[in-house]
Amino acid sequence: MFFNYTIGIIGGGQLGKMLAIEAFKKGLKVAVLDPDENAPALEISHFKIVSDFFNKTAIEKLIKISNVITYEFENVEADLLNYYRNFSNIHPNPEILKIAKNRILEKQLAQKFGITIPSIFPIYSIKNNPEEIKNIYQKLKQTDKNWIIKKSEGGYDGKYQISFIQNESFENFYKLLQNFFHASENPVEVIIEEKIDFDFEFSIIACGYKNSNQEIEVKFYKPFLNIHKNGILRKTFSFLDFELNVSSLQEKIKNIIQEYNYIGILTLEFFFKNNIIYFNEMAPRVHNSGHLSIEGYNYSQFEQHIRAITNFPILEPELKTNAGMLNLISYNNLETNPALLQEILKIKNCYFHYYGKKEPKQNRKMGHISLLNNDKEQLIQTINFLEKKIYDF
Repeated sequence: MFFNYTIGIIGGGQLGKMLAIEAFKKGLKVAVLDPDENAPALEISHFKIVSDFFNKTAIEKLIKISNVITYEFENVEADLLNYYRNFSNIHPNPEILKIAKNRILEKQLAQKFGITIPSIFPIYSIKNNPEEIKNIYQKLKQTDKNWIIKKSEGGYDGKYQISFIQNESFENFYKLLQNFFHASENPVEVIIEEKIDFDFEFSIIACGYKNSNQEIEVKFYKPFLNIHKNGILRKTFSFLDFELNVSSLQEKIKNIIQEYNYIGILTLEFFFKNNIIYFNEMAPRVHNSGHLSIEGYNYSQFEQHIRAITNFPILEPELKTNAGMLNLISYNNLETNPALLQEILKIKNCYFHYYGKKEPKQNRKMGHISLLNNDKEQLIQTINFLEKKIYDF
């Protein structure tokens, strides 16, 4: 049966490509829908559908040729997928996708399940009106706190969010905020949350699956320690000796997964400050911070996701050794100095991944480097060394 089994993937980026590779290892076929005919996953798929993500005819074609449907990012219409759940197996649950697409809804979800969130300022929309914006500016000044203003929908990797700090001038605040409006006079839905001066960031990657009794169970990876630069993930580490008491947090995540009958990988990001863990955001999919699991774990996040949505057995993920990952963001020194690749590939237990995107764009993820080392300090030093070689920013 499974040798004629097809997984349909909505989205043809690097995440879709890495999911497809894991499907191939099990003899499964892959169909990919993406508007870019040069998308990385489309180039290696068995069935290619070049169309936008809101085209009902294209989605119905994908459903017709697929045994199960999954998606690799949030730019999908959740209500449309919910409708098609009546005719097809679609994982993860689009209800969680709908929540994850809206920063207000995902904060409310976290609160509902007892997960701590940053303070929220009670303004949920902003009009492109100088007087109203000045009124908001003055109210924020009176709090003596620093804030981050984010569009409730549409932003990722630091897009559509600005920081408000107490010494911010109104002129600069107003100028930054104009990027939210473009030429529109319509109010913009936002969430204004306290800026946490965190000690460190981390993500928890969980996998929901059905056991032999068709009950939802959950497996967790160790926390991934994340370092961002300009709002984009730059480095991730997973250490054998890193201990963080997240058992209570994992139980709350498990409750979310079970309540929503969630099948597949779910990623939640957190801030840690003074022994308090604050929820930041979540992604109902495989995640950039989990890339080091390909070499660093016995089962990668991509394999676990494929296993879960096809009802293959899920086993406990185990970190094999200390692991680190460095993202390759576009316009780095590697693109202008290919000799750097020779230097990278000489490093023991260093793994180079390039996604095959046709052209660089601002802040585009082009690839990543993973590194394994029993010596934790050497691992950190080598990742930092590669970062300085590859980046001027």
